[in-house]
Amino acid sequence: MSDQWHSLIGKTAPSITLKNYDGQDYTYTPGESGLPTALFFYPESGTYGCTREACQFRDAIATKDTFKPGKVQIIGISPDPVEKQKAFVEKHKLTYPVLSDVDKVAFKAYGVGKAMFGLIPSARVTFIVDKKGIVRDALDATLNYSAHSKFVDKWLDKLQAEEPKESKEAPKKEEAAAATPAPTSAEPQPTKTDAPVPTPAPAPTTTEGQAPTETPAPASAPTSAPTESSTSAAPAPTETATAPVPEPAAAPAPAPEPAPEQAEASTAGQPAPPEPATAPIAEAE
Repeated sequence: MSDQWHSLIGKTAPSITLKNYDGQDYTYTPGESGLPTALFFYPESGTYGCTREACQFRDAIATKDTFKPGKVQIIGISPDPVEKQKAFVEKHKLTYPVLSDVDKVAFKAYGVGKAMFGLIPSARVTFIVDKKGIVRDALDATLNYSAHSKFVDKWLDKLQAEEPKESKEAPKKEEAAAATPAPTSAEPQPTKTDAPVPTPAPAPTTTEGQAPTETPAPASAPTSAPTESSTSAAPAPTETATAPVPEPAAAPAPAPEPAPEQAEASTAGQPAPPEPATAPIAEAE
């Protein structure tokens, strides 16, 4: 059963919830923290090989930059009860979660079984899970306890080297997308223009006491009816606006005739006009 972990390579790692050494529930959800994770399963806390392995991870966290908190999660798991895990952590001053899997729930989920043909009840297997939660690789080396921290160190360098490549490829893809022109049709489509709309001639306006005026038609407008030969040479007369004709003023009232006395007085001193000669009128018998 110890080789069933091979089927997890390239797949999302299983989520687990177990008791931590302090008795609190600890849930590991792959990819949630955005950090790579090293899950190391070991046979028994307190034994020589398991103690050496756990202390090597502790020392790597303290001395190596790639193991610093904020760059990787280190999680240890064994079938020991919480009390034994607590004593183990406190004695060796371990600085990462050490989970208790008495029922081997996590062992089964990750396909970790027995080792050395069943002589060792639990195998020693370490998994590398990237920041996206994908199982990238695993090391099954029950007897070689010192190989596991080196295995993790190698993979952390590899994952760190992949990050600049991903960050450089993203801007290149964005630049390529921005530089790609929008697709155009094979044949240019004719530009649709609207026909000019003729402007209607303004209606003639009239004012009180003024004859209506007509606005002459534009010079460019063609005439619809043919003209007679007698008027073909001469241009059509243009009607012009006429000034309003004032109404005739009322005739002045006749002056009153002077009285006879005034007439005589006015003519006094003036020579009398000569009387016209008249033929003598015969008196009737």
